[in-house]
Amino acid sequence: MSIIIGIMWFVFVMTIGRHLGNPDFASSAPKYGAAPDTSPTYYIVLFGWYVAACVILAGAPGLILGIGLHRLRPWARPLGIAVSVIDVLLLNPVHLVLGIYGLTILVQSQAEKLFSSGSSETNS
Repeated sequence: MSIIIGIMWFVFVMTIGRHLGNPDFASSAPKYGAAPDTSPTYYIVLFGWYVAACVILAGAPGLILGIGLHRLRPWARPLGIAVSVIDVLLLNPVHLVLGIYGLTILVQSQAEKLFSSGSSETNS
């Protein structure tokens, strides 16, 4: 399953990356000296850039957290608690359940011992 998700992310990033170097993609940028383009495609592309930026910015902490938790890094526990609190505050049912689960796991004394015991040496 993770391979399929990885392939989907690769295709998404390659599609976005392909258009990063083309400032005139779908009439998203006017020609020099011309009046600004107000066609519907301009707003669709602008909305797409907004959604892509939101997805990347919202997913970055979770991705960094996942790598840190997998490698049992000491900084991953406080970051996990912070991300879980933010998930609880979002009040989305899925985020709420994941946030409560993350808090119950990461606040336990066993998790504190696990992340502070220097076990990152064995998982590097």
